[in-house]
Amino acid sequence: MIMNNLSTSTPDSEFLASIRQSIAEFLQRCGLQYKNIPLDEAWYSECSQEAIKRGYPMDAILPYMPPAVAIMSNAYGHLPDRPTKM
Repeated sequence: MIMNNLSTSTPDSEFLASIRQSIAEFLQRCGLQYKNIPLDEAWYSECSQEAIKRGYPMDAILPYMPPAVAIMSNAYGHLPDRPTKM
């Protein structure tokens, strides 16, 4: 039997702050600026409604919705077609 040794604990705020700092320093060395962009609540709501409409198990995917919406907003924000972004 293979045991999963990965931790499932939630990182504390100090640990998250150090990760953010490391990312900001890396981006600065690359000549880029770290931007803390708030979650687009309207887009989050629209994506949630679409997931419900498609019959996705919301209790299973809900924890992943905020990061998915944030990634979509940053990676595909330049696309004008909302269904393509979805």
